[in-house]
Amino acid sequence: MGAGKKRKERFFRQHPYCCFCGGIRLAETEDHVPSRVFFIKRSRPDDFVFPACKSCNSISSKSEQVTALLSRTSYQSEQIVDAPDFCKLVQAVHNNSKGTFQEMVGPRTGDKIIKRQIRAALGSDDFHLLTFGSNARMHCQLFGAKLAFAFHYKFLGRPLPTDGGAIVSIHNQVDFALNRAPHLEIAFNDIESLRQGKWNSEGQFEYRMSLATDFEGGLFQAFFHKNLLFTLITSADGSKLLNEDVPVHVPGELKPVAEAIDPYRITATISGRFAK
Repeated sequence: MGAGKKRKERFFRQHPYCCFCGGIRLAETEDHVPSRVFFIKRSRPDDFVFPACKSCNSISSKSEQVTALLSRTSYQSEQIVDAPDFCKLVQAVHNNSKGTFQEMVGPRTGDKIIKRQIRAALGSDDFHLLTFGSNARMHCQLFGAKLAFAFHYKFLGRPLPTDGGAIVSIHNQVDFALNRAPHLEIAFNDIESLRQGKWNSEGQFEYRMSLATDFEGGLFQAFFHKNLLFTLITSADGSKLLNEDVPVHVPGELKPVAEAIDPYRITATISGRFAK
């Protein structure tokens, strides 16, 4: 038996159940979250690998491509869009999510106003900006839910149960430029990144967290290329997250999100129950 097969067998002995559907199905695959598509040259440290059934592994692939494209298109970083693999990512979104791609690149009056505001804030015309419309937000919601389930499993040591839930709040480069992103530094531990020896994901993927033992959940923030920010809340008791303005994502029920057509926009209020 080869070393790779032995390693996989050991992984599934340690992590026998899928962490994205509440642990109700056996794990069949190793799922890298966030996936390689988020990283320049598709290169990432071998960290944050999660047990997943085949359905949960594949359900977010298109959403990961869209989210990665949004995270790598910014008013800040020329080298992100000049990376050799960037054209392949653009082509993948165009081929697999045509409606969303047209929404992202199509001209819109509101975007012209936003671009003018950013231009005034930066004093420069040198920026890249994609429309962050309703379809793109839905893709980010699906990916954000999966990321929340992964964080919960990683740092609480067990799958988020099917009666638990997660809420997702998303802010992009426009929010950063116009100072609309949340400032929650006091609630979190230090910023961390994926690591493999001396190799790390700083600048491409970073995160911070605060666990709440009183309701078996956590508050997490994930930063992608310093362009896209996810604020995530998980709780083993989903009823504690219920809010008429904020959809709660439930483990094992991501398929309706993936198949949804009508968009929705997220707003989130951070609970004071989280302690550092």
